[in-house]
Amino acid sequence: MITYPNKSHRKKVFLPVECSDLAEFIGIQAGDGGINAGQVVISLNSEKDKDYAIYVHSLFEKLFQIKAHEILRKNRKCTAIVGTGLDLIDFLLSKGACRGNKLQNNLGIPNWIANNNSYIRAYTRGLFDTDGCLYIHKHVVAGKTYHNLGFCFSNYCTNIMQSFVMCLFKSEIYVKLNRNKTAAFLYSTKDIEKYLEVFGTNNPRISNTYAAWRDVRVV
Repeated sequence: MITYPNKSHRKKVFLPVECSDLAEFIGIQAGDGGINAGQVVISLNSEKDKDYAIYVHSLFEKLFQIKAHEILRKNRKCTAIVGTGLDLIDFLLSKGACRGNKLQNNLGIPNWIANNNSYIRAYTRGLFDTDGCLYIHKHVVAGKTYHNLGFCFSNYCTNIMQSFVMCLFKSEIYVKLNRNKTAAFLYSTKDIEKYLEVFGTNNPRISNTYAAWRDVRVV
């Protein structure tokens, strides 16, 4: 057996300071990410989030200065963005990410993010860009077709949902929850536009829906 007594087999990664980009990444990780024994994986819809995957891939590499791999799983319509390295995993765990099942670990917002308004906004943006959606629904009144904008965020982790609602409440954006408290809705156009103004989005699926709604509000 070959041994390497003076050599570390840990992949070297850049460990960024606490910042808005890192807070957004932790939000993305809380939404659509996972950590196993040796990998950090962010899984996105390969069709609806194709353009957003480019952004997440770039953010991954910008933060940690490593090569992230993109794996297309056609049978599941999934694009997996994967980074490897024990140092990377240890760092993310120290910043509030979790290994394994988020529900069992009762994942919530890390204190270093909760105590900084800029970080809270970035974290919330990461959550909604992964687990949220804007949608347009139609109804007819007096022969006219109206297109209303809808907003929904869904997550089965109680702490994540509470964190998301708390972040919006701090900006005086008022959310309605479903009976099981696994989905949050905004029904007011004013609140939806305020969300986009305060938190923003880096997901073209969301920004494109908003742009389309502005073009077809009343037909």
